[in-house]
Order: sequence, then structure tokens, then C-alpha cells
Amino acid sequence: MNFYAYVDNNPINANDPSGLCPICIPLIEGAIQLGSLARNAFTVVNAARTATAVSQAAAVGAGTSVAVGGAIRGATGGSVFDSNAMTFDALVGGAFGVAGHGVNALRVAGSSSVFKGEFASNLASQQLGKSVIGSEVSVMAGGARPRLDFLTQQGSSLIGVEAKFGMTPLTRPQTIGYGAINSGEASSLFGKNAANSFFQGTSDSVLGSSVSGVNTLRFGALDANPSVYSFFGGGLGGASANGGFLLYPNKTNNNQMQSVYSK
Repeated sequence: MNFYAYVDNNPINANDPSGLCPICIPLIEGAIQLGSLARNAFTVVNAARTATAVSQAAAVGAGTSVAVGGAIRGATGGSVFDSNAMTFDALVGGAFGVAGHGVNALRVAGSSSVFKGEFASNLASQQLGKSVIGSEVSVMAGGARPRLDFLTQQGSSLIGVEAKFGMTPLTRPQTIGYGAINSGEASSLFGKNAANSFFQGTSDSVLGSSVSGVNTLRFGALDANPSVYSFFGGGLGGASANGGFLLYPNKTNNNQMQSVYSK
């Protein structure tokens, strides 16, 4: 007698109290998680930036495909600069470039919150460029002590920048502190990172200086800078989603032995 027929011999990962459809529950769970993953991956928080990134992905895919196609034709005795073949290669490559960008967006959406935070910070750093004079700098304002992701200098003013993935909310200290700063209340930079951050072109530390305002930059999974590596299916920045699975990228394994025998 098979005591586990009700779950297709898989009592650890399946559950079917009715005995009618052992695969329905995991399929439904998978569909729900995939839907949530896709929603997070393709949420646009800045239309212009996302459009630029997708266009770049198409261009990278098209250019790579044209180059590879020309090399193959040249090696096999064909015309390297065949216009019809180049057009076809560009169209196919562009489509694969966009598709690859979408796959990488799914990987980002399925990654840990820590990775998403680093993802947003990296893109913010690229966007801010040389205006950044400090990072992870603490500031006192409104009775709170949040830590700025970036401290930038615009002319003679110090502007804080908080980088967030998608619609991740500000923490309570950030909401209070940044709200106070943007309302014109007094603020003061403090801590080791403030002491090691200097006004542009000087050796004067920003320690004890006030912040004129704080901006929040939000980035979506589609906003990454595409590359040839991502075109061929590689992960962004060499970092992949935790767990390596599309449907369950971060699913914790709770199938301990005691849970199996407590059915």
C-alpha cells in the first residue's frame, strides 16, 4: 500500500487534502508568485529612463547580432555586408536584446531586498556622477538620525539623495528626517563618513554642515544598463537571484523532518 499516492509520492513538497489534484496547489502558488514577480519586474517608475534602457538593450542586441552574423558569413564564404542579411540580423538581435533585458529584470525582481537596494544604489551612483562627495552619511534632523545613501554638492549647497528600488517606502527615520530637512528645519551631518567627506576642491570636511534638501531616486528592474553579457543571458553585474529559480527565487525551505511526520 502506498501511503503517499495522494501527493504523487512527494509528501515533502505537495499537499492535497481532498485527494483530487495533488499538483493544483503548487501550480496555483507558482502562478501567483510568477504574477507578483512579473509585476515587480516590469513596474515603470521613470518612463523616460526605462525607455532609454530598453532602447539600449535593443541596440546592443542588434549590434551584437549583426557583428556575429557578418563574421559567420565571412567565415563561410558569404558576403559580410549583405544588406538583407544585416537587416534580418538586426531585427532578430534587437528582439533578443529586449527579451534578454526582460529576463534580467525578472532576475532582479526575484532577488533579495539587499540586492535590490544595491542595484538601486549602483544606478543612482552612475546617474549622480561627480556630484557625489560622500555616501552613507548620517544626518540629524527633526529628532531623527537617518543615513543618506549619497551626499552631493550642487554649487554651494549640500543635497542628500536616497536610492530606492521600485516603490520601496522610506523608513520612519527617513520620513521624519528628510521631511524636516525639506521643510527647511535645521540639520547637521555627523559621524565618521561625514568627517571623511569634503567640499568639492577643498580639504574642508562637511562634518556639522547642514543639508539643503533630500531627493529620492527610484529605479525599476528594467532600468539597468544593458550589455553584451546581459544580451547572452548573463546576470546583471554578475549577481543572480538568490536560489536560482524563477518561480521561487527566495523561497525558504521549511520542509523539516518533523513537519513531514506531523501530517
